[in-house]
Amino acid sequence: MQVSSIAATVVPTDGAGTTALSDRMSQALADSYIRSGHDLAMIQGASNDPAVANNPVQLFALQTALADYSKRMVVAAGLANHATKTVETLLKS
Repeated sequence: MQVSSIAATVVPTDGAGTTALSDRMSQALADSYIRSGHDLAMIQGASNDPAVANNPVQLFALQTALADYSKRMVVAAGLANHATKTVETLLKS
């Protein structure tokens, strides 16, 4: 499973040339969301391709890509759940 880091390439929002962590996190989440959409489209396209079903090497690559995608979605869902619980806890207190 590939884990992408939060890049420092976000355009600074203040005059000092620094970037807030929340801006970096928002950009990383947006990039991850877009990348996941591309990955899902590739998986769906390959799964509908008869040439992939007839080629064991391509079929294995498709299964590996699907497993990686599934793991990333499970981790993303878990992080979203924890973030939601954190916000709920902060709002209740």
